[in-house]
Amino acid sequence: MAAYGGDEVNAIVLDMGTYSTRVGYAGEDVPKVDMPATYGSVLDQDTGNFKHYVGDEGVNVYRPKMRLSNPMREGMIYEWNAVEDVLDYAFNTRLRCDTSDHPVLFTEPPWNNKHNREKLAQILFEKYNVPATFVVNNAVCASFAAGKGTALVIDVGQDISSVTPVVDGYALTKSIQRQPIGMSLLTNTAYMTLTTPTPERPDAIELHSHQLIASKKPMGYNAKPVYTLRQDRLANADQSWRNQMARRVVEDWLEVCGGALETTFTPEEADKKGTKFYEFPTGYQAIFKGSERLQPAEIFFNTSALNRIRAYGPPPIAENYPSQGRMIPLQEAVPLQHLVAHSLELQDIDVRSSLMQNLVLTGGGSLLPGFQERLLFELQNLTRNKNYKFHIPTTPYERRFGPWIGGSILASLGAFHQLWVSREEWSEFGPDILAQRCK
Repeated sequence: MAAYGGDEVNAIVLDMGTYSTRVGYAGEDVPKVDMPATYGSVLDQDTGNFKHYVGDEGVNVYRPKMRLSNPMREGMIYEWNAVEDVLDYAFNTRLRCDTSDHPVLFTEPPWNNKHNREKLAQILFEKYNVPATFVVNNAVCASFAAGKGTALVIDVGQDISSVTPVVDGYALTKSIQRQPIGMSLLTNTAYMTLTTPTPERPDAIELHSHQLIASKKPMGYNAKPVYTLRQDRLANADQSWRNQMARRVVEDWLEVCGGALETTFTPEEADKKGTKFYEFPTGYQAIFKGSERLQPAEIFFNTSALNRIRAYGPPPIAENYPSQGRMIPLQEAVPLQHLVAHSLELQDIDVRSSLMQNLVLTGGGSLLPGFQERLLFELQNLTRNKNYKFHIPTTPYERRFGPWIGGSILASLGAFHQLWVSREEWSEFGPDILAQRCK
């Protein structure tokens, strides 16, 4: 059996998620490519076909009538033509590599189906002519990234949060818990916070992106912004693009001001965390109290916060997910600590203690300041058990890119090289070889 990887030719690690796609070479610390999963479509009036735009410069740049869509939902692929454009861009434009020289390891969510796994492998073999491929559960990769063979992986992703037990390098798929509470819902909740008038801000904050601002004047704190919109762009911007740019503004606000209170939320306790300043693209400047900026994250831990977002109805800046994408109803969602506790209850008593001592947080939501401390607080209160222990990452990248880093470690191991599914094996045995080899 041929060995792939090593010092001369590195394997490529591909980690496709609902928010972003990460691509890079095995053995490296972080991916070389981290680009949006969303893509843009513009109708060519001459040919009648749609032209796709991918990557940061494709999605975040204004183009008349460009509609943004997401080919992924719950980490699964639903629009294959768009995904091929994403892979073209990653391999040819960003990595600038000859894929026929590089085996490709790709990750998948624990609930991925057989058709999706085989379809992606087929594209890699037939279109990109890769010499070999392998697929790994992304929870297992996140566990490896933390240096754990056994761990309870808590993934707070874009549109879903999941809890996956990993024991001796294998995901226990029957014990996986998941629900539709992720960064997308957090962004919608923060949008509600910013656009709801308060005594300090009698007017809703206008969340126009900088691409739509023609000019603005410097104003004082909490003063009504004075700015001019680019009417030509406003008239020709698709609503999906405007929604996505508004989401980017809210996401940036969350990165600067957001967080989670480490204990049970009360406005008085949250206000003790201090204030933070933020200036919006319109020039509006505001200082946010702790009770304002820490409130959105309560959807992860607080039933009453979940009830409020349910009652709010469809968010005005909802993402364009595939219509055929499977989604758990929000009405069935429960606080994250209940999800973790229930997953542990399903385990055999002899592994439960090991999982409790090896909690691994990953995903964009886990980067919120105070998130780990709050989850630990809620778990201890819920189960009356103090024996939980979280893995502490050395850098934020370990949580943000956990599955990709785990794949990078795995594909660079000398012992792993004999596990690849080669193109010759694929041709001889067909797609079934993937299920047999990649367990």
